[in-house]
Amino acid sequence: MLLEMALKFHTRAIERFSGTASAIAPERWTSPREPGKWSAAEVIEHVTSVYDVLDDELTSGRSMAVVTTPRQRILLRSLVMPLILVSGRFPKGARSPKELRPTKVESDPERAVARLRAAARRFETSVSEARRRRPPATVTHPYFGKASLLQAVLFCARHAEHHRLQVSPVVSRRSGSGA
Repeated sequence: MLLEMALKFHTRAIERFSGTASAIAPERWTSPREPGKWSAAEVIEHVTSVYDVLDDELTSGRSMAVVTTPRQRILLRSLVMPLILVSGRFPKGARSPKELRPTKVESDPERAVARLRAAARRFETSVSEARRRRPPATVTHPYFGKASLLQAVLFCARHAEHHRLQVSPVVSRRSGSGA
């Protein structure tokens, strides 16, 4: 029941994110939002790669390596993860895991957004199939370690919303609102 609700929440988050991404002017697609920040194309690629990696883990068992110590994971899982899952707030200045940083981007916004939507749907399908496994399926986060399917889905929804808010100003500038 909770997982189904989380999946619906996730679907809505991806719809909002992909809608915002679709509204970005092509001429602004590969320009950094601010000096030293990712472009909208890089943000979309980053989020898409998260789904690709998680889906790969759920379907093949290959996971990203955990890079934190057990003590760090305990702290992160008890202090940071609940903050993200409940409020959607990510720690300021937190760096993306190395494997999930964009190295190449899709130059065509339509193709990039279509790839994002497809990757998110594959992830949701894999989660739906994995929930019946015994022992219960988990996914691996490089900083937090193992996470339940419910935590993973909620995290991904919050992650999509976090990045939607990052690229929203690019859309606002396109529409002439001056934001």
